[in-house]
Amino acid sequence: RVLVRRILEALPNSFREVLAMRDLEGMSCGDIADAVGTTAGTVRWRLHHARKLFREHWERQLGAEEGSDLI
Repeated sequence: RVLVRRILEALPNSFREVLAMRDLEGMSCGDIADAVGTTAGTVRWRLHHARKLFREHWERQLGAEEGSDLI
């Protein structure tokens, strides 16, 4: 949980916001668009990139942790 929270905090606010609303709160893309004042298409684009960045951070952290076992 700590790692997830740390990665979420590292994301740009516009990405973190839509990711939390969709994946943590279960809101629809349309509802998120209304809440943040943009289009559903923009929300989907931000979600795609937020998930991609999250995955990259996650894999980097796991690699760093595995590498630290070798020291």
